[in-house]
Amino acid sequence: MNNNIKKLTKTFIKKYKLTAINYSALKNTAINMGYTVIEFNSIFNEKDVETVIQNLDLGENALKSRGFTYVSAEYRLIFVNEDLNDEEKLLVLSHEIGHIVCEHFSTVPIIGNDVKDEYEANEFSHYLLKQSGFRKIKNTLAVHRKVFIASVVTLCLIIGSLTAYLIIRNRNVYEDNLYITSTGACYHKKECIFVKNKTNIKKLTKEEFDSGTYSPCDMCLPDEN
Repeated sequence: MNNNIKKLTKTFIKKYKLTAINYSALKNTAINMGYTVIEFNSIFNEKDVETVIQNLDLGENALKSRGFTYVSAEYRLIFVNEDLNDEEKLLVLSHEIGHIVCEHFSTVPIIGNDVKDEYEANEFSHYLLKQSGFRKIKNTLAVHRKVFIASVVTLCLIIGSLTAYLIIRNRNVYEDNLYITSTGACYHKKECIFVKNKTNIKKLTKEEFDSGTYSPCDMCLPDEN
């Protein structure tokens, strides 16, 4: 757990008074931070978007990436692939804002090759979205406290009876359906946004899983952390 990233996330939420965290809210927050959010397409773009991509020589990034951020003296741009669904866009945008909050743009205009930077941006995204879920639960409990208390005993019994089964089941599934990248330190589900459609991935072997070398992805395997 990176406590520094966790503190940065809490400070970010407080600074921008985020009471709800969704794609629209984060997009407005990015604008308040001085960034323009541009939705692009890997194949065809509107004329204005294509002009920006070509003038800044970002064609390769647009072709291969689901999202990226460009920072220079003249521009502060966050690109998000328009073909993604709202949940995927939220993941990408929160990840890119993580790069910004963690100040990864001090030496290069585009982030994406440094493993440590990617890990920190992932951590920020994880804590940001996790905080969102916590606040929703907290608000729900405040409104429906009596109903919640009445349900606690039943839920505990259900959770207790399923815990052992789920742990064994998940371990077996993970050994057969987890993936790693050539540079990453985490294993992911196949559909995870951080490995999906990437070319440098391979299936996690049982030996690699048992070795403890790789840790579960905070985004797609939060219950394993």
